[in-house]
Amino acid sequence: MGKVIICYLVFIFPIVGLTFSARRWALQELATPAAHRQWETWREDVRQGRDPQGPTVARRTPGSAEPPALILLRDYFPTCLVAAIIFSSLLFSMTAWFLIGVYRGENSGPAEPYP
Repeated sequence: MGKVIICYLVFIFPIVGLTFSARRWALQELATPAAHRQWETWREDVRQGRDPQGPTVARRTPGSAEPPALILLRDYFPTCLVAAIIFSSLLFSMTAWFLIGVYRGENSGPAEPYP
């Protein structure tokens, strides 16, 4: 059981670290005046239908005055962190459960027929 806990910690720490790193990046890069001007320029291009990199269909103009990644990682960071931990933990627990079952090999032969 101790090996499973160690493996879990080795699995979850990089996920938590990358989530904090993404937040730090968003606050440094997307909260600048230059990023704000770029976002406003893109919104204006979408509003006028001049998005050269976008699809040829009509798009709705985003209502947010700030980039969505900045809002997500600034205002909803605790939710993002908890979701990352929960979903990663579920993935780890299912994988560990399968691997433990494979390695133990209990009752791995064919089932005994009933008399």
